[in-house]
Amino acid sequence: MAKVVENASQGIPKEPASELELELAALARAEHGEPFRLLGPQIVERDRAQRVLVRTIQPYAASVSVIVEGRAFPAELVQPGGIFEALLPVDYRHLEARDYRLRIRWDNGDITEVPDAYAFPPLLTEFDLHLLGEGSHWQSYDKLGAHVREIAGVQGVHFAVWAPNALRVSVVGDFNRWDGRVHPMRSRGNSGVWELFIPELKEGMVYKYEIRSRLGELPFF
Repeated sequence: MAKVVENASQGIPKEPASELELELAALARAEHGEPFRLLGPQIVERDRAQRVLVRTIQPYAASVSVIVEGRAFPAELVQPGGIFEALLPVDYRHLEARDYRLRIRWDNGDITEVPDAYAFPPLLTEFDLHLLGEGSHWQSYDKLGAHVREIAGVQGVHFAVWAPNALRVSVVGDFNRWDGRVHPMRSRGNSGVWELFIPELKEGMVYKYEIRSRLGELPFF
């Protein structure tokens, strides 16, 4: 049975955090190893209907809206650390990577619109992962590292790195203020490979991988 925690300052019982709240808190601390389970378009049940909820982490945003077919749906800040959510109307039941953009008003007042990196599928196939795992992928140089790619008609940069002992891996650079919370990568399971496609990122940008090891507290590059 779950225990009710009492707020000592007010004497008001406080419900324990839900599993989702705990996961979002870990995401905001850059300690979550499966960001695609939380970010991007998520199918949720609301009022006995399936709805699309778009979740994004933008620590430096003052506000975020989801733009679909020219309509703007304001997102709500639901977690300290910049986690925003927008629940779309029931008529938007299927949402692909090219169907929406994120309109972000930054803390300095600038406004940008970008595709959502967490709406794009992985690029590496299961066969790629198999060959990389046994060390027999003769084109590994074309699979790991950073490469300009086009997915769903959107150009960007695909990143992949082998980090089998990582708890979390992020791509960091000038484009995200070198903050590991912004672009956590997708874990490809037991392969030890992590990957992420960042749309509209230009060739020549300086980047590093920020890796939080399972064996220690501090991230390293």
